[in-house]
Amino acid sequence: GVYMFSFPYARNPDCLVCGKKAGSLSLSANTTLEDLITALRESPVFQLRAPTLSLGQTNLYFQKPKELEELTRPNLAKSIGELFESGSTLTVTDPTLTTSLSVT
Repeated sequence: GVYMFSFPYARNPDCLVCGKKAGSLSLSANTTLEDLITALRESPVFQLRAPTLSLGQTNLYFQKPKELEELTRPNLAKSIGELFESGSTLTVTDPTLTTSLSVT
């Protein structure tokens, strides 16, 4: 016969991926969107590889497909203060994630 062991997965409420916790970054309003993306890549909390950012229905920056990257590329040079208000919650997706993150 075949023996299979199964166990229930437990959600960690403090986990950014499987829990409901929103990640947080403190940045100046003068920080560019490109610098925000770099901070998400270099942060030991987030450790993202190629983040895509949106705010509600607004696409701030998409890594792929090429057409969306070209359309959203001008936003990289804009300050986050120009693109959204302080305290806004961004939706972040990344190839390393199984779901999206909420970042405030």
